[in-house]
Order: sequence, then structure tokens, then C-alpha cells
Amino acid sequence: MISPGEPSASRTAAGDAKAVLRARLLARRRARPAAQRAAGSEAVSAALLRLPEAGRVACVAAYAAVGSEPSVDAALDALAARGVRVLLPVLQKGLDVEWAERPAAGAGLVASAVRPRLREPAGPSLGTAAVAEAGLVVAPALAVGRDGTRLGRGGGSYDRALRRVAPGALVVAVVWADELLDTVPTEPHDASVGAVATPDGVLRLPAT
Repeated sequence: MISPGEPSASRTAAGDAKAVLRARLLARRRARPAAQRAAGSEAVSAALLRLPEAGRVACVAAYAAVGSEPSVDAALDALAARGVRVLLPVLQKGLDVEWAERPAAGAGLVASAVRPRLREPAGPSLGTAAVAEAGLVVAPALAVGRDGTRLGRGGGSYDRALRRVAPGALVVAVVWADELLDTVPTEPHDASVGAVATPDGVLRLPAT
């Protein structure tokens, strides 16, 4: 019999499958040529700006790309120029996410105190609940399933954050085209997404 605090066999198997998939995807990302990353990031930003939601929301929550992640900076610059408020995550010691306003044109981001490779706004924190102000949430991912499942980096930060998103807001996960899969391994705490953006465009996904 499994005690309340002990992971089930299926949950352990899912966690192992996620770890294997993460390692493969991260290795592929590191090998992706810089020119391909730059062109793909521009295409992703253009696809995000074509979303109907991008033309009517007053606030967007997004992320500042690092390393081989697809960058959405061009889309955020365009939205900010229209007067849209843009929020970026600020990682906390417990790996939860607070939010702060993105500085103009993304300038002035600083290294995270928790994970220095991450870039964050230096401005005052708006707390964990600020994501509920966003009508459009653009989330990073390592892979997304066509069934709405999302694979993150394993810290659980975005799974917590996405559960605070306002009802009716669209959550779009951003990945490279070859990271859109039929499904990805999931555990009970994993949050699903409503759409996926790749350099090929945006695909709406079924709720899971």
C-alpha cells in the first residue's frame, strides 16, 4: 500500500519519462544554430502578434528568453508600443513566481538572485497574483503536446503560476516547431495550455 506522502509507480514513471525527454530536448536546443534561433524567434513574435487576443488585451504576462529559448522580445516591444502593460516573472527562493513590469524595450533587466542565468525586471514586485491581470499569458516550455500538455524545465514554477491565471485568459506556450509533439508525460501538478506558438504559427489546443 502506498502512503499519502509516497509517489505512486505511475507518477515515478512519468517523472522519469519527463527527465529523459528534457535531456534530449535540451541537447537539441544547444545544437540549434544561432541564425536559426534568431529567424525562428522573429517568426514566433509575428505569430503572437497575429492573435486576436494580442489586439485587445490591456496586460500580457510573458518571459525573458535565455540561451536557446525562442525569444518573444519583438512581440513584447510591439505590444508595449501599443500601450499594453507587460509583466515578466521574478523567481523566488522557493521557485514560485512573482511578477514585475517589463522595462521599456526590455532594457534594464538584471540577473535573477535565485538563478543568475535568468533575466528579470529590477522594478518592484507585484506579487504572485499579478498574473491574473493578464488577458494573454505567453509561457516558455521545452515541449507541448497537441492535447494541451506542457513540459517545463522541472522546477514547477510555471505550473504554480498558470494556476493563478484569470478564467478566460489565453495561455500560449512557446516552443520550436520540432518540440510540438502529440503529447508529453504529465504528473498531477502539471498545468495545461490553450495554445502553442512556434515559428510556423499558433495552434489552438483542446483543454486537458
